[in-house]
Amino acid sequence: MQLHPRIMIAVVIALVAALGHAQDAIFQGNEARTGEASELRLQQQPEVLWKFVPEPPNGRLGGVLAAGERVFVSDEGGRIYAARASDDQLLWTHQGNKGRSKMPLVMGDIAYFATSTSIVALSVLNGETVWSYDIPQGANETSPLMVANLLLVCGYDGIVYALDAQAGTQEWTQEVVSDVPPSPPGFDGERARLTGKSARPTVAASDGKTLFQPIFDQSRVVALDGASGQVRWSFSAGGWIHGNPVVAGDAVYIGSQDDHLYCLDKNSGKVAWSFKTGSRIEAGVAVHGDAVYVGSCDGQFYRLAAKTGEKQWSFECDHYANGKACPIYVAPLVTNDTVYLAGMEGQIYALQTSDGSLRWKMRPTPDAEIEGGFATDGRRLFVTTRPNRDRVGEMAVFAIGPK
Repeated sequence: MQLHPRIMIAVVIALVAALGHAQDAIFQGNEARTGEASELRLQQQPEVLWKFVPEPPNGRLGGVLAAGERVFVSDEGGRIYAARASDDQLLWTHQGNKGRSKMPLVMGDIAYFATSTSIVALSVLNGETVWSYDIPQGANETSPLMVANLLLVCGYDGIVYALDAQAGTQEWTQEVVSDVPPSPPGFDGERARLTGKSARPTVAASDGKTLFQPIFDQSRVVALDGASGQVRWSFSAGGWIHGNPVVAGDAVYIGSQDDHLYCLDKNSGKVAWSFKTGSRIEAGVAVHGDAVYVGSCDGQFYRLAAKTGEKQWSFECDHYANGKACPIYVAPLVTNDTVYLAGMEGQIYALQTSDGSLRWKMRPTPDAEIEGGFATDGRRLFVTTRPNRDRVGEMAVFAIGPK
Protein backbone atom coordinates (compact mmCIF):
# COMPACT_ATOMS: atom_id res chain seq x y z
CA MET A 1 0.00 0.00 0.00
CA GLN A 2 1.37 3.42 -0.99
CA LEU A 3 0.99 6.32 1.41
CA HIS A 4 -0.16 9.75 0.32
CA PRO A 5 2.89 12.11 0.09
CA ARG A 6 1.51 14.32 2.86
CA ILE A 7 1.09 11.28 5.13
CA MET A 8 4.61 10.11 4.28
CA ILE A 9 6.04 13.52 5.19
CA ALA A 10 4.13 13.48 8.47
CA VAL A 11 5.52 10.02 9.26
CA VAL A 12 9.08 11.18 8.60
CA ILE A 13 8.62 14.29 10.75
CA ALA A 14 7.20 12.17 13.56
CA LEU A 15 10.14 9.74 13.37
CA VAL A 16 12.69 12.56 13.50
CA ALA A 17 10.84 14.16 16.41
CA ALA A 18 10.78 10.85 18.29
CA LEU A 19 14.51 10.39 17.88
CA GLY A 20 15.25 14.04 18.53
CA HIS A 21 18.53 15.75 17.79
CA ALA A 22 21.66 13.74 18.49
CA GLN A 23 23.48 14.43 21.70
CA ASP A 24 27.13 15.41 21.56
CA ALA A 25 29.23 12.27 21.91
CA ILE A 26 32.96 11.57 22.14
CA PHE A 27 34.82 8.27 22.37
CA GLN A 28 35.70 7.54 26.01
CA GLY A 29 33.22 10.12 27.25
CA ASN A 30 35.03 13.39 26.70
CA GLU A 31 37.85 15.11 24.82
CA ALA A 32 40.31 14.05 27.54
CA ARG A 33 39.35 10.37 26.91
CA THR A 34 39.09 9.68 30.65
CA GLY A 35 36.55 6.89 30.18
CA GLU A 36 34.21 8.31 32.80
CA ALA A 37 30.61 7.13 32.37
CA SER A 38 28.85 8.37 35.49
CA GLU A 39 25.31 7.65 34.26
CA LEU A 40 25.93 3.96 33.48
CA ARG A 41 24.37 1.68 36.11
CA LEU A 42 25.00 -2.00 35.43
CA GLN A 43 25.95 -3.31 38.86
CA GLN A 44 23.81 -6.43 38.42
CA GLN A 45 24.23 -9.13 35.78
CA PRO A 46 22.99 -7.68 32.45
CA GLU A 47 21.94 -9.43 29.26
CA VAL A 48 22.18 -8.93 25.51
CA LEU A 49 19.30 -6.66 24.48
CA TRP A 50 19.95 -6.77 20.74
CA LYS A 51 22.62 -7.29 18.11
CA PHE A 52 23.18 -5.55 14.80
CA VAL A 53 24.83 -7.47 11.96
CA PRO A 54 25.58 -5.41 8.83
CA GLU A 55 24.82 -7.06 5.52
CA PRO A 56 27.78 -8.98 4.04
CA PRO A 57 30.35 -8.54 2.76
CA ASN A 58 31.29 -6.20 5.57
CA GLY A 59 34.72 -7.28 6.84
CA ARG A 60 35.71 -6.18 10.32
CA LEU A 61 33.76 -3.44 12.05
CA GLY A 62 35.14 -0.08 13.07
CA GLY A 63 34.62 1.61 16.41
CA VAL A 64 31.13 2.07 17.84
CA LEU A 65 29.77 5.30 19.31
CA ALA A 66 26.41 6.06 20.95
CA ALA A 67 24.94 9.56 20.62
CA GLY A 68 21.50 10.10 22.09
CA GLU A 69 19.14 7.59 20.49
CA ARG A 70 21.61 6.60 17.77
CA VAL A 71 24.50 4.16 17.52
CA PHE A 72 27.12 4.63 14.80
CA VAL A 73 29.47 1.98 13.37
CA SER A 74 31.34 1.36 10.10
CA ASP A 75 32.71 -1.64 8.21
CA GLU A 76 35.64 -2.37 5.90
CA GLY A 77 33.41 -1.95 2.88
CA GLY A 78 33.34 1.77 3.67
CA ARG A 79 29.73 1.75 4.84
CA ILE A 80 28.70 3.82 7.87
CA TYR A 81 25.56 2.77 9.71
CA ALA A 82 23.25 4.57 12.12
CA ALA A 83 21.03 2.27 14.19
CA ARG A 84 18.48 3.07 16.88
CA ALA A 85 19.99 2.55 20.32
CA SER A 86 16.83 1.10 21.84
CA ASP A 87 16.19 -1.72 19.38
CA ASP A 88 18.86 -1.81 16.60
CA GLN A 89 16.52 -0.57 13.85
CA LEU A 90 18.67 0.63 10.96
CA LEU A 91 18.06 4.35 10.40
CA TRP A 92 20.41 4.97 7.48
CA THR A 93 23.52 3.78 5.66
CA HIS A 94 26.20 5.96 4.10
CA GLN A 95 28.41 4.40 1.44
CA GLY A 96 31.95 5.74 1.39
CA ASN A 97 35.29 4.51 0.07
CA LYS A 98 36.62 1.14 1.22
CA GLY A 99 37.95 0.99 4.78
CA ARG A 100 36.44 1.04 8.26
CA SER A 101 36.68 4.05 10.55
CA LYS A 102 37.34 4.50 14.24
CA MET A 103 34.76 6.16 16.44
CA PRO A 104 33.32 9.41 15.06
CA LEU A 105 32.88 12.70 16.89
CA VAL A 106 29.25 13.84 17.16
CA MET A 107 28.57 17.53 17.72
CA GLY A 108 24.99 18.71 17.37
CA ASP A 109 23.50 17.23 14.22
CA ILE A 110 26.81 16.39 12.57
CA ALA A 111 28.93 13.22 12.90
CA TYR A 112 32.58 13.61 11.89
CA PHE A 113 34.35 10.49 10.61
CA ALA A 114 38.04 10.04 9.77
CA THR A 115 37.99 7.68 6.78
CA SER A 116 40.49 5.99 4.47
CA THR A 117 40.44 9.03 2.14
CA SER A 118 39.10 12.04 4.00
CA ILE A 119 37.37 13.67 6.92
CA VAL A 120 33.66 13.51 6.22
CA ALA A 121 30.89 15.37 8.04
CA LEU A 122 27.54 13.55 7.89
CA SER A 123 24.06 14.56 8.97
CA VAL A 124 23.08 12.40 11.92
CA LEU A 125 19.45 12.63 10.75
CA ASN A 126 19.87 11.01 7.33
CA GLY A 127 23.56 10.25 6.68
CA GLU A 128 23.89 12.78 3.88
CA THR A 129 27.28 14.44 3.37
CA VAL A 130 27.51 17.96 4.80
CA TRP A 131 31.11 18.37 3.63
CA SER A 132 34.27 16.35 3.12
CA TYR A 133 37.96 17.23 3.20
CA ASP A 134 40.47 15.04 1.36
CA ILE A 135 43.45 13.57 3.21
CA PRO A 136 45.86 12.00 0.69
CA GLN A 137 46.73 8.87 2.67
CA GLY A 138 43.62 8.67 4.85
CA ALA A 139 43.22 8.88 8.62
CA ASN A 140 40.96 6.02 9.66
CA GLU A 141 42.83 4.89 12.78
CA THR A 142 42.15 8.24 14.41
CA SER A 143 39.03 9.92 15.80
CA PRO A 144 38.43 13.67 15.23
CA LEU A 145 38.45 16.10 18.15
CA MET A 146 37.39 19.70 18.70
CA VAL A 147 40.35 21.63 20.12
CA ALA A 148 40.43 25.42 20.49
CA ASN A 149 37.21 25.58 18.42
CA LEU A 150 38.79 23.71 15.51
CA LEU A 151 38.29 20.16 14.25
CA LEU A 152 41.64 18.33 14.49
CA VAL A 153 42.77 15.03 13.01
CA CYS A 154 46.14 13.51 12.07
CA GLY A 155 46.49 11.61 8.79
CA TYR A 156 48.65 8.71 7.64
CA ASP A 157 50.63 11.34 5.70
CA GLY A 158 51.99 12.54 9.05
CA ILE A 159 50.14 15.85 8.89
CA VAL A 160 47.80 17.22 11.55
CA TYR A 161 44.88 19.08 9.95
CA ALA A 162 42.85 21.82 11.64
CA LEU A 163 39.49 22.47 9.97
CA ASP A 164 36.53 24.75 10.47
CA ALA A 165 33.93 22.29 11.77
CA GLN A 166 30.99 23.94 9.99
CA ALA A 167 32.53 24.58 6.58
CA GLY A 168 35.28 21.95 6.38
CA THR A 169 37.85 24.56 5.35
CA GLN A 170 41.49 24.32 6.40
CA GLU A 171 42.79 26.63 9.14
CA TRP A 172 46.29 25.24 9.57
CA THR A 173 48.42 22.10 9.12
CA GLN A 174 51.46 20.77 10.99
CA GLU A 175 53.61 17.85 9.89
CA VAL A 176 55.02 15.45 12.50
CA VAL A 177 57.40 13.37 10.39
CA SER A 178 60.55 15.43 9.78
CA ASP A 179 61.55 15.37 13.46
CA VAL A 180 60.98 11.64 14.05
CA PRO A 181 63.41 10.29 16.69
CA PRO A 182 65.33 7.03 16.13
CA SER A 183 63.26 3.87 16.65
CA PRO A 184 63.70 2.13 20.02
CA PRO A 185 65.50 -1.26 19.86
CA GLY A 186 63.09 -3.95 18.66
CA PHE A 187 60.41 -1.45 17.58
CA ASP A 188 61.42 -0.42 14.08
CA GLY A 189 59.11 2.30 12.79
CA GLU A 190 59.12 1.13 9.19
CA ARG A 191 57.83 -2.28 10.27
CA ALA A 192 54.94 -0.64 12.14
CA ARG A 193 53.77 1.61 9.31
CA LEU A 194 51.16 0.50 6.82
CA THR A 195 52.25 0.09 3.20
CA GLY A 196 52.44 3.41 1.39
CA LYS A 197 51.88 5.47 4.54
CA SER A 198 54.22 8.09 6.02
CA ALA A 199 53.11 7.70 9.66
CA ARG A 200 50.57 5.76 11.72
CA PRO A 201 48.73 8.11 14.10
CA THR A 202 46.12 6.69 16.46
CA VAL A 203 43.39 8.19 18.67
CA ALA A 204 44.42 11.47 20.32
CA ALA A 205 43.21 13.30 23.45
CA SER A 206 42.91 16.96 24.43
CA ASP A 207 42.50 19.31 27.38
CA GLY A 208 40.63 21.79 25.19
CA LYS A 209 43.75 23.76 24.27
CA THR A 210 46.38 21.14 23.39
CA LEU A 211 46.19 18.04 21.19
CA PHE A 212 48.10 15.03 22.55
CA GLN A 213 48.68 12.91 19.45
CA PRO A 214 50.15 9.37 19.73
CA ILE A 215 51.97 8.08 16.66
CA PHE A 216 52.26 4.30 16.73
CA ASP A 217 55.26 3.78 14.43
CA GLN A 218 57.18 6.65 16.01
CA SER A 219 56.75 5.28 19.57
CA ARG A 220 55.91 8.77 20.77
CA VAL A 221 53.26 11.31 21.76
CA VAL A 222 53.39 14.82 20.29
CA ALA A 223 51.69 17.76 22.04
CA LEU A 224 50.48 20.49 19.68
CA ASP A 225 48.84 23.84 20.35
CA GLY A 226 45.25 23.55 19.15
CA ALA A 227 44.98 27.13 17.91
CA SER A 228 48.23 27.30 15.92
CA GLY A 229 49.58 23.76 15.48
CA GLN A 230 52.89 24.65 17.11
CA VAL A 231 54.61 21.63 18.64
CA ARG A 232 54.95 22.09 22.40
CA TRP A 233 56.76 18.89 23.29
CA SER A 234 57.35 15.30 22.24
CA PHE A 235 57.68 12.23 24.47
CA SER A 236 59.39 9.05 23.24
CA ALA A 237 58.57 5.70 24.85
CA GLY A 238 60.61 2.52 24.59
CA GLY A 239 58.09 0.84 22.30
CA TRP A 240 55.18 1.40 19.93
CA ILE A 241 52.16 3.28 21.27
CA HIS A 242 48.73 2.00 20.23
CA GLY A 243 46.21 3.08 22.87
CA ASN A 244 44.89 6.60 23.28
CA PRO A 245 46.35 8.99 25.87
CA VAL A 246 44.22 10.32 28.74
CA VAL A 247 44.42 13.83 30.17
CA ALA A 248 43.56 14.42 33.83
CA GLY A 249 44.57 17.51 35.77
CA ASP A 250 48.20 18.31 34.99
CA ALA A 251 48.97 14.77 33.79
CA VAL A 252 48.85 12.79 30.56
CA TYR A 253 48.71 8.99 30.88
CA ILE A 254 49.84 6.74 28.04
CA GLY A 255 50.71 3.04 27.73
CA SER A 256 53.36 1.51 25.47
CA GLN A 257 54.38 -1.83 24.07
CA ASP A 258 57.54 -1.45 26.14
CA ASP A 259 55.30 -2.83 28.97
CA HIS A 260 55.03 0.50 30.80
CA LEU A 261 52.29 2.97 31.66
CA TYR A 262 53.68 6.51 31.77
CA CYS A 263 52.41 9.53 33.67
CA LEU A 264 53.67 12.67 31.93
CA ASP A 265 53.63 16.28 33.01
CA LYS A 266 51.04 17.87 30.73
CA ASN A 267 53.03 21.06 30.25
CA SER A 268 56.51 19.65 29.64
CA GLY A 269 56.09 16.01 28.62
CA LYS A 270 58.52 14.89 31.30
CA VAL A 271 57.91 11.57 33.05
CA ALA A 272 56.41 11.96 36.53
CA TRP A 273 56.28 8.19 37.11
CA SER A 274 56.01 4.92 35.23
CA PHE A 275 54.51 1.53 36.08
CA LYS A 276 55.72 -1.74 34.60
CA THR A 277 53.28 -4.54 33.76
CA GLY A 278 54.03 -8.11 32.72
CA SER A 279 53.52 -7.45 29.00
CA ARG A 280 52.81 -4.75 26.45
CA ILE A 281 50.02 -2.21 26.94
CA GLU A 282 47.78 -1.91 23.87
CA ALA A 283 44.67 -0.22 25.30
CA GLY A 284 43.90 3.25 26.52
CA VAL A 285 43.35 3.85 30.22
CA ALA A 286 40.58 5.34 32.33
CA VAL A 287 40.98 7.94 35.07
CA HIS A 288 38.45 8.74 37.76
CA GLY A 289 39.13 10.66 40.94
CA ASP A 290 42.56 9.73 42.27
CA ALA A 291 42.83 6.40 40.42
CA VAL A 292 44.08 5.21 37.03
CA TYR A 293 42.77 1.96 35.48
CA VAL A 294 44.78 0.10 32.85
CA GLY A 295 44.76 -3.34 31.25
CA SER A 296 47.79 -5.18 29.94
CA CYS A 297 48.46 -8.06 27.58
CA ASP A 298 49.64 -9.99 30.63
CA GLY A 299 45.93 -10.60 31.30
CA GLN A 300 45.95 -8.33 34.35
CA PHE A 301 43.85 -5.23 34.95
CA TYR A 302 45.33 -2.70 37.36
CA ARG A 303 44.17 0.16 39.55
CA LEU A 304 46.99 2.62 40.30
CA ALA A 305 47.26 5.76 42.40
CA ALA A 306 47.07 8.64 39.94
CA LYS A 307 49.70 10.75 41.67
CA THR A 308 52.33 8.08 42.38
CA GLY A 309 51.63 5.06 40.16
CA GLU A 310 51.45 2.78 43.21
CA LYS A 311 49.45 -0.38 42.54
CA GLN A 312 46.27 -0.53 44.63
CA TRP A 313 44.86 -3.78 43.26
CA SER A 314 44.87 -6.03 40.20
CA PHE A 315 42.37 -8.42 38.61
CA GLU A 316 43.18 -11.35 36.33
CA CYS A 317 40.94 -12.08 33.35
CA ASP A 318 40.03 -15.67 32.51
CA HIS A 319 42.65 -17.45 30.41
CA TYR A 320 42.20 -18.89 26.95
CA ALA A 321 41.31 -22.57 26.74
CA ASN A 322 45.00 -23.33 26.07
CA GLY A 323 45.97 -21.70 29.36
CA LYS A 324 47.50 -18.55 27.87
CA ALA A 325 46.80 -15.18 29.46
CA CYS A 326 44.05 -13.13 27.88
CA PRO A 327 45.32 -9.77 26.53
CA ILE A 328 43.30 -6.59 27.05
CA TYR A 329 42.94 -4.34 23.99
CA VAL A 330 39.88 -2.28 24.95
CA ALA A 331 40.01 0.93 27.00
CA PRO A 332 37.83 0.62 30.14
CA LEU A 333 34.88 2.69 31.28
CA VAL A 334 34.56 3.74 34.92
CA THR A 335 31.93 5.12 37.30
CA ASN A 336 32.11 5.93 41.02
CA ASP A 337 31.74 2.29 42.02
CA THR A 338 32.20 0.13 38.91
CA VAL A 339 34.82 -0.26 36.19
CA TYR A 340 34.02 -2.13 32.97
CA LEU A 341 36.67 -3.94 30.94
CA ALA A 342 36.85 -6.49 28.15
CA GLY A 343 39.22 -9.40 27.65
CA MET A 344 40.29 -10.39 24.16
CA GLU A 345 38.92 -13.89 24.75
CA GLY A 346 35.43 -12.46 24.52
CA GLN A 347 34.15 -11.57 27.99
CA ILE A 348 33.08 -8.32 29.60
CA TYR A 349 33.85 -7.85 33.29
CA ALA A 350 32.39 -5.42 35.82
CA LEU A 351 34.58 -4.85 38.89
CA GLN A 352 34.09 -2.87 42.06
CA THR A 353 36.39 0.13 41.94
CA SER A 354 37.15 -0.07 45.66
CA ASP A 355 38.85 -3.48 45.69
CA GLY A 356 38.68 -5.01 42.20
CA SER A 357 36.23 -7.72 43.19
CA LEU A 358 34.04 -9.14 40.45
CA ARG A 359 30.45 -7.91 40.21
CA TRP A 360 29.64 -9.94 37.10
CA LYS A 361 31.03 -11.18 33.82
CA MET A 362 29.34 -12.13 30.56
CA ARG A 363 30.08 -13.29 27.05
CA PRO A 364 27.90 -11.47 24.47
CA THR A 365 28.31 -14.25 21.89
CA PRO A 366 30.14 -17.61 21.77
CA ASP A 367 33.74 -17.81 20.53
CA ALA A 368 34.04 -14.24 19.19
CA GLU A 369 36.60 -11.71 20.39
CA ILE A 370 35.79 -8.19 21.58
CA GLU A 371 37.57 -5.34 19.84
CA GLY A 372 37.34 -1.63 19.14
CA GLY A 373 36.08 -0.04 22.34
CA PHE A 374 33.08 0.48 24.57
CA ALA A 375 30.29 2.95 23.95
CA THR A 376 27.40 3.88 26.21
CA ASP A 377 24.27 6.00 26.12
CA GLY A 378 24.10 5.98 29.92
CA ARG A 379 21.65 3.07 30.00
CA ARG A 380 23.27 0.48 27.75
CA LEU A 381 26.77 -0.71 26.94
CA PHE A 382 27.69 -1.26 23.28
CA VAL A 383 30.56 -3.42 21.97
CA THR A 384 31.69 -4.86 18.65
CA THR A 385 32.90 -8.43 18.16
CA ARG A 386 34.88 -10.31 15.53
CA PRO A 387 35.73 -13.97 14.80
CA ASN A 388 38.54 -15.43 16.90
CA ARG A 389 41.90 -16.71 15.70
CA ASP A 390 40.24 -19.86 14.43
CA ARG A 391 37.81 -17.69 12.45
CA VAL A 392 34.92 -18.79 14.64
CA GLY A 393 32.40 -16.30 16.04
CA GLU A 394 30.31 -13.51 14.61
CA MET A 395 30.93 -9.95 13.51
CA ALA A 396 28.29 -7.76 15.16
CA VAL A 397 27.42 -4.84 17.41
CA PHE A 398 25.85 -5.84 20.75
CA ALA A 399 23.73 -3.77 23.12
CA ILE A 400 24.00 -4.90 26.74
CA GLY A 401 21.71 -3.71 29.49
CA PRO A 402 19.63 -4.64 32.54
CA LYS A 403 17.32 -7.63 32.36
